[in-house]
Amino acid sequence: MGLFDFFKPSKEKVLKESVDEIVRIYSRNPGGFIMRSPESQPLRNIGQKLYDAGGMGLMLKAHRMATMRGVNGRNLEACWDGVGEWAG
Repeated sequence: MGLFDFFKPSKEKVLKESVDEIVRIYSRNPGGFIMRSPESQPLRNIGQKLYDAGGMGLMLKAHRMATMRGVNGRNLEACWDGVGEWAG
């Protein structure tokens, strides 16, 4: 572990904050977003943050948690298409 790794947020923190933000975003637009539209960019940024913190496994966990909280899972999959290894 390098010096700068000490300052990285934990996977659990990234996961919780990301899921909370995904839920907030979808609460403002429950119908979802068009894939790769400017409106979907915050979701793509969250997906990239999750991927950087924990790879595909962390993205899958966030997807499952967000879906359990009422997020349109299929739409989130489409928005994340091409982020990391995600193929929506």
